[in-house]
Amino acid sequence: MQKNQVTRIYNVGKKIEQVLTAVLAESNLTIRLWTLLSLLQDGHTTNQALQIQLQTNKSTLSRQLNQLVQQDLIRLNEISSDRHQKHYQLTPHGLQVLNQATQQISQLDDAVFKYWSKDEKQFLTVLLNRFESDLIKRKV
Repeated sequence: MQKNQVTRIYNVGKKIEQVLTAVLAESNLTIRLWTLLSLLQDGHTTNQALQIQLQTNKSTLSRQLNQLVQQDLIRLNEISSDRHQKHYQLTPHGLQVLNQATQQISQLDDAVFKYWSKDEKQFLTVLLNRFESDLIKRKV
């Protein structure tokens, strides 16, 4: 049975999720927690900014942030002048864990695309960008 392209992309996405989950487990992270750490490193330090980036609700985000605080990966920035707007920052340990996880993902990327030419990688990027753009246009 011939699968359509959307089904094939879905299946590849699930496989990528499985592999990323296994790689990040070595750093005691989930994909979502790794994403949160990455967003904090990129300057999205408030609940509101993180909620917008992750498109999640406040209670889920709060639970995930509290988990990272308990693991000493992030801390609440006490310098904030607005007590209603919490600001978070990576701890040195959090930065170390994030860097380790990012390096592991980079090694995975290198291994998967080891035999791909530069043009093939660029073409894949173009196709994925186009696919994502088309999904957004169709509000799928």
